[in-house]
Amino acid sequence: MSLKILLLEDDQDLREELACSLEELGYQVGAAGDGESALEMARKGPFALVVTDVRMSGLDGLEVLARLRELQSDFVSLVISGYASVEETLRALRLGAGDFLRKPFQRDQFVTAVQRLVLQQQREAAQSRRLQALSELALWAGRALLRTTRPEMVGRGRQLQQYCLKLGLTEEKARQV
Repeated sequence: MSLKILLLEDDQDLREELACSLEELGYQVGAAGDGESALEMARKGPFALVVTDVRMSGLDGLEVLARLRELQSDFVSLVISGYASVEETLRALRLGAGDFLRKPFQRDQFVTAVQRLVLQQQREAAQSRRLQALSELALWAGRALLRTTRPEMVGRGRQLQQYCLKLGLTEEKARQV
């Protein structure tokens, strides 16, 4: 299955050009011309990368990014704009924008930014899967150790919980040991 990208751009010609470029690279693209349409697409399923313009009528691209973070936290984003102020640029960074391109930009600049962000997202997803597997292993091992009747294991539950916390498990998960 190809990676899914949400593209939010109010300029129809640019939106079609960027969507075509992304599809040529093998990505599955959901293209929207306004913020509400982009949010509706995101409610139907997750996207690995969000490409958004900043200024547009209705919801601006940064507001859409903020709302998307409430729906799904594990995506990377590329912000594109021809008119972004310093304040908007800083807001984009606070919202976790992985890159920022100023319009007009060359196709190869866009493709390079997208490919770098896709690689970043894939690495983060792999790291998350490894951490999840390690967490599950820690819980399983901790429970197995505590079920033994060996005297040296008596009172080790709290120590095992501390190790689980160091691995990144939540307090609730660590208490399950």
